[in-house]
Amino acid sequence: MARTRTREPPVADRLASAREPLPTLPAFRRAKPEDAMDLARATFLHGIRVDMGELARQLAISRATLYRWCGSRELLHERILEQRAREFSTWAYAEAEGEGEERVLDVFRLIMQETVGAQPVRRFLEREPKLALRVLTREHGALHEVVAQTIREVIAEAYPPRTARELVDRVDDAVHVASALQWVTIAIDEAPDAEHIVEILRRLLAT
Repeated sequence: MARTRTREPPVADRLASAREPLPTLPAFRRAKPEDAMDLARATFLHGIRVDMGELARQLAISRATLYRWCGSRELLHERILEQRAREFSTWAYAEAEGEGEERVLDVFRLIMQETVGAQPVRRFLEREPKLALRVLTREHGALHEVVAQTIREVIAEAYPPRTARELVDRVDDAVHVASALQWVTIAIDEAPDAEHIVEILRRLLAT
């Protein structure tokens, strides 16, 4: 039986449509760092390659200014996907069901089930697989830390303090395994088995 959701997940499985145009600046205002982030994110969600030179041109700034604001192109992609990871982690935390171990595992399950069809990310993987996998699966990277922090919070609520302290040491390994198995499988054009991954995590987090 399908679960009853209290709210819908952030949209992950489609590209932004042509009816959702890229943001533009008013002619009278100079670009700010947040404008660069907004434009890069919108470009990514449209499935378009995020090119630093093109972003700078659209913002009417120099490439040097753009790099000063955003860091490297890899870091910019990491920041875009970190925002999405935070949205999905927050949603999964609120929607996860069960108690104890089952609630922790359900957070992982929800994140994987709702992001597996993410078309902007799939386009990124198709275009630039090495860069995409570095950003998506880097242990202790920004995406990893967002999910790991959510799992730590769930564990702290779901277990007695002593058990929670023991499990927290395994969270980084669990998040790294889950993200690697999901995104590497998608990168080779196969469908990840969320339930199989959950069973692996169950063994990793067994008390």
